[in-house]
Amino acid sequence: MSKILIVDDKAAVRELLLDVLKKESYEVTTASTGKEAIESVKTWEPDLVLLDIKMPDMDGLEVLKRIRSFDSKTKIVVLTEYGLETLEREARLAGATDFLRKGLGIDIIVKAVNEIFKERVGMEDSKMAGKKILVIDDEKEVLKLMKDYLNILGMEAVLADIPGEGVKLAKSEKPDVILLDIMMPDMSGDEIARVLAKDPVTSNIPIIFLTALAGPEDTQKSLRGDHNFLPKSLPAEDFLKELKEFLSRV
Repeated sequence: MSKILIVDDKAAVRELLLDVLKKESYEVTTASTGKEAIESVKTWEPDLVLLDIKMPDMDGLEVLKRIRSFDSKTKIVVLTEYGLETLEREARLAGATDFLRKGLGIDIIVKAVNEIFKERVGMEDSKMAGKKILVIDDEKEVLKLMKDYLNILGMEAVLADIPGEGVKLAKSEKPDVILLDIMMPDMSGDEIARVLAKDPVTSNIPIIFLTALAGPEDTQKSLRGDHNFLPKSLPAEDFLKELKEFLSRV
């Protein structure tokens, strides 16, 4: 049975994660301070640590660095209530396995945990791990969310919030798949798809349209070619399921 250590100064968060992860058949214990967490890693030797970034006695980054000073193998997922690229870079440089926002919801955190342990035993998502996905969307919050989703699935996310920049990245990064918002102010997803289709460097890259349109008939009117579409309004768990299905066929 895999062992998980939950580190968070908020009792309600610890109890919630403890309860749901035990139901997933993990062995779970908790720590409310950085000092406690470091001692638990040394004595209990968990397989995974869920580490809150903001705690009163010692912040999560410092806890992460201290754990990595004596343990390079334990997987550590950093949890935060806010998403900052600089903070994520720091965490990854310090040795974090992954970085998730609590705002994604408990179901996504549990999903991330399950995916991490699946990777360890070489299960179904190994064929998708390491794929490079370009996401083009003018909404920065959507980009952050897509990045979190793709990280959960073990893939690399390349982000563009300006259509022209997205076209350039498609040429330079040569992603395996492009997630493309249909409705953007400067240049629509349809227009971007046509530009990419005309360029021999990008013409064969599969495209999945991200749409906020209500009905499938409305969505189909906006699509060009044999592209798939994925509604942004889907609940997180359903969105991940559909995304995985699309990507597994690429």
